[in-house]
This record gives sequence, structure tokens and C-alpha cells, in this order.
Amino acid sequence: MEQMLYDQVVAPVVKFMTSHIMKHLGYVICSTKHVTSMREKMSRLVATSTDVMDHKNRNKINDKEIPAGVEAWLGEVEKVKDQVQSIPNDDIGCLHMKNRYRAGRNASKATMRIQELITENSEITWTDAPLATGRATSSTTSTPLSSSPGGDDFKSRDVPFNDALKLLQQDDNKSQVIALCGMGGVGKTTMMEQLKKVAEDKKMFDFFVKVTLGRNPNMLSIQNDIAVCIGGEGLREETVTARADSLRTKFEKTLEDGKKKILVILDDVWEKVDIKDIGLTSPLPKGVKLLLTSTIGNLRKLKLLDLTGCVDLHIDDGVFKNLVKLEELYMRCSRRKRIHLTDANLEELKMLSCQLCALEVEFYDMNHLKDLSFEKLDKFKISIGGGYFEYQTISFKTRLVLNLMADHRSGLVDDKIHELVKKSESLLLSMKHMSGLEDFVPVNPYDQSLFLYLRDFSVDGCDKLKYLFPTHVTRGLRKLERLTIWSCSVLEAVVHDYNGEINGKGEMIIFEELKYLSLGCLPKLVRLFPVDSVVELPQLVELKVDRLPSITSIYPDNKNTSALQQALFNSQVRTLELKDLCIDGMKNLKQIWPSSSEEEFDNIPMLRDVSVVECRKLVNLFPTNPMRLLKHLEEIKIVECSRLREIFNIDLECFVEVEQVINISLRYICVRRWNNEEECHVWSIKGGERNSSFHDFDTTGWVRKPYGLDAIYEKTSHQPSPNLIRLRREIGNMGEVPSGQVGADTRLKGKL
Repeated sequence: MEQMLYDQVVAPVVKFMTSHIMKHLGYVICSTKHVTSMREKMSRLVATSTDVMDHKNRNKINDKEIPAGVEAWLGEVEKVKDQVQSIPNDDIGCLHMKNRYRAGRNASKATMRIQELITENSEITWTDAPLATGRATSSTTSTPLSSSPGGDDFKSRDVPFNDALKLLQQDDNKSQVIALCGMGGVGKTTMMEQLKKVAEDKKMFDFFVKVTLGRNPNMLSIQNDIAVCIGGEGLREETVTARADSLRTKFEKTLEDGKKKILVILDDVWEKVDIKDIGLTSPLPKGVKLLLTSTIGNLRKLKLLDLTGCVDLHIDDGVFKNLVKLEELYMRCSRRKRIHLTDANLEELKMLSCQLCALEVEFYDMNHLKDLSFEKLDKFKISIGGGYFEYQTISFKTRLVLNLMADHRSGLVDDKIHELVKKSESLLLSMKHMSGLEDFVPVNPYDQSLFLYLRDFSVDGCDKLKYLFPTHVTRGLRKLERLTIWSCSVLEAVVHDYNGEINGKGEMIIFEELKYLSLGCLPKLVRLFPVDSVVELPQLVELKVDRLPSITSIYPDNKNTSALQQALFNSQVRTLELKDLCIDGMKNLKQIWPSSSEEEFDNIPMLRDVSVVECRKLVNLFPTNPMRLLKHLEEIKIVECSRLREIFNIDLECFVEVEQVINISLRYICVRRWNNEEECHVWSIKGGERNSSFHDFDTTGWVRKPYGLDAIYEKTSHQPSPNLIRLRREIGNMGEVPSGQVGADTRLKGKL
């Protein structure tokens, strides 16, 4: 009995445990052997996969069949390659037991998988038979795609994808035919495969029959494949008509209970197809939906082609050549995205350009414009030279974006670009990192005329540029609406009187259309315009200044003759329409306006929003008694301005006995500060409480919202009636003042 127990129980267990232990010990002891064997097998597999890849490519070129499992097998080989590369070499030290075990075990498993792939390849049969011009496949043959409908490649085509999917899901007879149409290469077949995958995953149909037609479909072959998809057997009939009747019968039998659904996909349709040939009737039987992709014969009748937003699109060579009647071409994309144009595309586009009357496109190299014709263009949006063209709707009928980069050495424009400049309603000129540019005095006649059309001008990173415009150039900037200047390390002024200019000193400068001005990271900037020039900015509504360390004031104080005062504007600059003022990082800014009463300051704009950030030397935000400013002001934002003690300074001694009532629109005040900063008050009153009466803001509807260290005052009432400030000073007995001295300076400080 004991011997039997030992033979039947103990011995097998010991044998199993021994073999298991020896196996795992072998991973440690024979780690080097396992790794070496794996790499030898891998070399054989790589050589085999190279042969398979070459065979596949030859068959693809020669229109011969490729076995169904080849692509999947090659994919598995790539996975094993990655796995093998992750296993360390055989130079692991003897004492690193854990690493040796892991390497030996992983190498052993990889070797087994490599051998499996070698065996699988030997079972693949290559017939090298000619590829049928048309074929059908059932739902069991699907392309592995992203499970996300649309995927990353379809960001710009979500709308047509979702529309087509919605039509597939509708259970009615009104949307039985869905067509995806477009030129070759735009992704119709890929979108169709994605739709098929989603429909399969959601089990929207019982049968999926995909038919690839192509230029010259073999209808007999296609009919036979459809029969196999539906019924599992081929057709015995020998004519197209007889086979069509047989297919119709098969469809009818499949659908006779009224519960089955079939999706028939016709891919790559080039010519008119008679659906009777594939067993369908018109109208389609209930339960059948037809999804087709169609290319655009040779598109010889097409007059308008819109590829707007087709991100990273690749256009097949020869497509443009066939668009013999095309008149309008739109190929605008979003920022950092573009349509890829090959050399062949560009050559075809040059031939096409002579017939175009509308064009939207981005050229990333100025040389691409060579031999293009713009003679017939009367509507265009064109970007040239490495920048991007914004995707939002643009109101101008003709717009040119011209980007000049560091390697641009010739004149600003040549005759080809000048042809576009003359036709442009809106011209955007951007100069970036042009380290060799020392001034902007146009010599080329084309460059001089460019300013007549310029609407948007951006300068960035021009390290040797000391002055931007000579005074005489500003006369031509009649259309300039936006001016942006950033990171020009030696720029001292925007407009400058060059030596020798006739009548330069004191000349009037007018930027008639300038609405937006942005200046930033200009360490040497000391002024915008010559000190003696009268400057009119009649439409400037938005001003942004950022990190201008030499500037101590935005508007000058004429009473302050100190050489230390460095104002951005001179005393003769007019900005009466300014509404939005944004100031950031101005480390030496002490005031925006002079601190004297605004009654003595005649350049008060119609400010609506004021934002001041990180101006730690700022002591004066508004002039004293800023009554005219308060008529339009709506929002104030103050962040990290440690020396600013009050927002509004009221000096009652400036008022006579006539009562003043001011309607204001102020609805939002935000003050943000650090821990150690003193609190900033909303208002401060000078003149004493006994000799006058002061009614501050009508506080109805105002709420103070503490947010950490911030103080936010917000007008929550939406009543149309404005807030009021009422100021009145009476003449008579002055009475006593707290200090005991007549005329003593008494200040009242307060918050809402």
C-alpha cells in the first residue's frame, strides 16, 4: 500500500516540482544561452520577414493577389522585434540573480513566439494570381481601425462622418443611399471603413457586403463574390443578366421575414453603376442600405473645389491636372496645420492658376510662387512664407499674409508678390527674427508701394532694428489697423526723424485707421514718436504694453521737467477713442497720466477697461478728479501693484459751489495683492469733511467678494440706471478741522 501511494501520488508530485524548479533555475543558470538562442532565431525571422515584405511589394506593384494573413503576420513580427529589443544582452553579472532570471525567462518565451511565426509563415500560400479588378468581401473581413468614431485623422471631418453615421442608423426608407464623394486621396475609403467598423461594433446590420469596383470592374467576378457573402456559395450562371436574377432571389429570401438588415458598400465608384447587376432593385428593398464612395471620373466639369479644414491632407499627383474647368479653389487650414503640396502638385497648380478667379492657399516657400498666374484672381486669401493663415471667417474679399523670416535677404516683395499686393484689400506683413534688418527705409519701389495696402504689421525678434518707420513712410500707412512690435532688443522709437529728412521736425503724423497697438519686450524703447511731432491716433481703441523698462509714464506730465521722466507718448499725441488699456510687467512705471487734475489734462480717452499687472512702482493710476474717465469706465483690474494706495483721488478744493453730478458705468473692480502689501483703497478724498459734502458711489447692488488676498467689487444689479457720483462744495463758515489749522489737508479713505 505504501509503495502504491508513493508511486501514484508522491512520485508524480516530486517529479512535477523538480521539473518546475529546474525549469526556473534554468532561466538563471542558462540565461546567456536563452538570450543567444533568441537572437539567432530572431535573425532568421528578420530575414524571412524581409523576403515576405519584398514579395508583398512586388505583388502590389504588379496587381497580384497578396494572401490575407500577410499584413497581420508582418505586424506580429514588428511586435516581437520590440519585445526582443527590450531584453538585455548576455552581459548580466552572475550575482544579479533577479535580472538573469527575468532575462532568461523572457528570452525563452520570445524564442517560442519567434518559432511560431516562422511556422505560420511556412503555412502561408502565395498564388501570385492576377488581382481581380472588382471584388466583394463579407463582414468577416474588416480593417482594424481606431475604436473612436472619426479618430485623430478625422478631426476636420467629424461633421460628414457623423452625418453619414446618423443616416445609417435611421430605420426608414428615406435614407437608404449614402454617398461619400470627393477627389482621390481625400480619405473617402478610410472614412467608409471607419463607418463600417462602427456599424459592425454596434450590430446595426446582419450582413455586410463590401464591393470594390475600381475603373474597370469585372462584374462576373463581383457577382460571384456577393453570392458567397450572402449565401455561402458561388453562382453557376455564366452571364451577367442571369447572375443578377440569381442574386436578386438571394436578397429576397434573406429579407423575406422583414427582420434582416443588409449594408451593401460600393467602394471606388468611377462610372454609373446599374444596381440591378448586383441583384438590387430600385427603389431598394426594405432592410437594405447602400453606402458608396465615388471619385470624381476626371473631375473635368468641376468648377469649385473646397478643401477648407482638411488637416494634413495629401493630394494625389495628377488630380489638379484634370480640373480643366476649375474656377475656385479653397485650401485654407488651421494654425500649425496645412495641406501638403508635393512638387508635382505645385507644377499642376501653376498650370491651373491661369484659370482661377478665387484661391485660398498657404505657400510655405516664396519660390512656390514662381510661374503662378494671378491675372484672373478677384477673390483670394493667400499666405506666403512659413507662417499660418487663421481659420476664422475673414470679412475681406482679398487678403494676403506675407511672412518674412530670418533667411530673407532681398527686398520685401518682388514683382510676383506685388501683383497680389495691388489686389489686396487686407495685407498682413510679419517680420520675424530678421537679425540683419537695421532699419525699415524702403528702397525697392515695390516695397514703398507695399505700405499703401498694409493693414496688419507684426515685427518680432529683429535684434538690430533701432527705428521702425521714418516719418515720411507714415504718410503711406493709410490703411494700417494693427501694429505689433515684440522682442526687438535695440529698438528706441517706432517713428523717427532721420537725419536729412525734409520738414521732418514737428511734422504731423496721422495713423488714420490704427485700432490696435501692442508693444512688448523692448528694453531700449524710450518713446513712440518724435518729441515735437503732433500725432493723431483717431481710431486707436486698444493699447497693450508689456515689459518696457525704460518707460516711467504712458502720458507725459508737462509740469515735470525732470530728465528722469520717460513717457511713451509725447504731449501732442491724441488718443481720444482709447477704450481698452492693458499694462503688464512695467517695472519702472510710476504713473499712467500726470497726477494733476484732469481739468488740466485735455487728452482724456473714453476708457472702458483698464488692466494693470505687476507694476510695482506705480503710485498713480488716474489723474486727480477723474470725472470724465468715469463716464465710460466699466472694469478695473489691478494685480501686484504694491505702491498703489488708492484708485481714485478726489480733491474737493478744486470744485466751486456749482454742484457736479456724474453718471458712471463702473461695474467691476478687482485688486489682487501679496501678503505683505498694504491694502489699496477704492477712493481717497482730500479737502476735509466739515467744509464740503461728498456722496460716493451709489452702492446699491455692489458686492465685495473676498478671494484669498484679492478684493473684488462687482455690480450685481442689472438695472439700466447708472451709478452716480455727486460732488458739492459750499462757500461759508469753514468750521473747525481736526488738526486745528484752517486749510489743513484732511483725507478720507474708503471702500465700497
